[in-house]
Amino acid sequence: MQNPLVWKLIDIEQRPESPCAFKFKKDKVWVEKTWKDFKTDVRKMASLLKDFNVQTGDRVAILANSRYEWTVVDFAGQSIGAVIVPVYQSSKYDELEYILNHSEAKVLFLDNLKQYKKWEKARPQCKTVERVMSFDEIKIHPETSIQKASESSSLMSEKEFIESIKKRTLDENATIIYTSGTTGLPKGVLFTHTQITFEAEKTYGIMPVSPEDSSLCFLPFAHVLGRLESWAHVLVGFTLVYAETIEKVADNIKEIKPTILMSVPRIYEKIYGKLEELMGQKSVTKKFFEWGKKCAKIKADSIQNINTPTTLQSIELKLFDLGFAKLVRGVLGGRLKFAISGGAPLSKELAEFFLGCGVTVLEGYGLTETTGALFFNHPDNLKLGTVGLPIEGADIKIAADGEILAKSKNVMKEYYKDPEATAAAMVDGYFATGDIGNIDEDGFLTITDRKKDLIKTAGGKYVAPQKLENLIKLHPLVSNVLIHGDRKKYVVALVTVEKAAVKNFSERNGEDTKQAINSPDQSGIVVESIKVHMRKVNRDLASYETVKKYKILSNDFTIESGELTPSLKVKRKFCDKKYELEINSLYDS
Repeated sequence: MQNPLVWKLIDIEQRPESPCAFKFKKDKVWVEKTWKDFKTDVRKMASLLKDFNVQTGDRVAILANSRYEWTVVDFAGQSIGAVIVPVYQSSKYDELEYILNHSEAKVLFLDNLKQYKKWEKARPQCKTVERVMSFDEIKIHPETSIQKASESSSLMSEKEFIESIKKRTLDENATIIYTSGTTGLPKGVLFTHTQITFEAEKTYGIMPVSPEDSSLCFLPFAHVLGRLESWAHVLVGFTLVYAETIEKVADNIKEIKPTILMSVPRIYEKIYGKLEELMGQKSVTKKFFEWGKKCAKIKADSIQNINTPTTLQSIELKLFDLGFAKLVRGVLGGRLKFAISGGAPLSKELAEFFLGCGVTVLEGYGLTETTGALFFNHPDNLKLGTVGLPIEGADIKIAADGEILAKSKNVMKEYYKDPEATAAAMVDGYFATGDIGNIDEDGFLTITDRKKDLIKTAGGKYVAPQKLENLIKLHPLVSNVLIHGDRKKYVVALVTVEKAAVKNFSERNGEDTKQAINSPDQSGIVVESIKVHMRKVNRDLASYETVKKYKILSNDFTIESGELTPSLKVKRKFCDKKYELEINSLYDS
């Protein structure tokens, strides 16, 4: 790591034109961009920012879905020394207002009229924003179009552009990423070019990835994991394909057939749930699915050298690989070299299922404050149920209470404008992650839970809620779970269901659809199916961590209603308060 990642732009046009650098849909047609195109577009955008009087250190905010223009603004800002401030596309106007004011953003980019309306509500309170630009042309606000602004912009020369890039140093501020705010107001995490360059080099830089690979990108760039994919793409040079929407990811996977996939666990849970739901429609296919799960477990254990298949099992596994496993690989495009999971814990059972089917899901661990991965599993050195080995150069300690402490070049510079929070996050020079874990004899880390999330029952036993939630979410009808039980005699759960899955399930089994969706906890085959699953989950748990009572809610947790963060994590404190009556009812009776 001698120079910032943005220096890659200096001679990036020398990379081959084929395969392309970027791919995205416009007017329902796939559009390709070469590395030369990208450099030209970044230079034009950097020139536009200069016209807006953006100086070194000025903040440039982006409120948009992950798309090609997002990446262009990111690297254009970096190339002239601006500090990029992402805002989740799902943010409400008051959240946008807070981030714009806290960061003192000078320019705001957004992508459409929906986001512009948020800005209109926030505008009266945002005094630092001097210019607002839109990626898509907004008919009622044509003056915001970046296309029209670029036409009248004074384009800096290639020489000026290169000189500007070469002024960028590793210790210069590069971006402020705001946490998703599970426990109150989001914190602005400030990174220099050191953190983003180090992270990209020590993760993707040592993975078996080449320019021949392609990745389907659908994570929000306001999330550090999504942003890392974009940075790594410029470092390594593979093809980055932007999904049309999160709803069309499954269709885009079939079209693109990516070799790399980066996601949060919820996507893998949904894929597994959909497979189980579809195959559970008939007794024959249900048995086929159960057989497939059994074979996947045998194959996964064999790959990990846990056991050696018998002769009969070896024959069975050949049939499994040609049939069931091939079907699962096909759902993910059929060409995956590996998939990456981060942002939240991935259940070991799910990882075993996909590994057995020939899809290696590499789980890693990190936080916004560590620029993403601090630990990760490598395709040639993985251990399921763990988050892998520490990245090269990271100094890791486990505190007396089990908290993971880290000292590494990918640890943030500071919490922006919050020296007290920055000081509180450090323990003798190490960043305190707030997560509990242990490192085995081979150096692999296993996460137990969030330090603040650990439940201590009235009996003094500690329970890790995420472990239970992941096990319960393996049921194809279950969408989200909230475990509760701190200082209580026993553990309880609130369970939400996938409405579409419940509708299909109930119709296949002759149950009234309306009742199944609106009040699935009253009676019927839906609640019975979940009841059987809960018994299976409890069977393998210690008595003190079993879920004694649970309630199925008629509504799901969503980002819009406040129960989930934009990265799909449950906001525990918010949910505990919002569903206080429902939780108390599980203890009152």
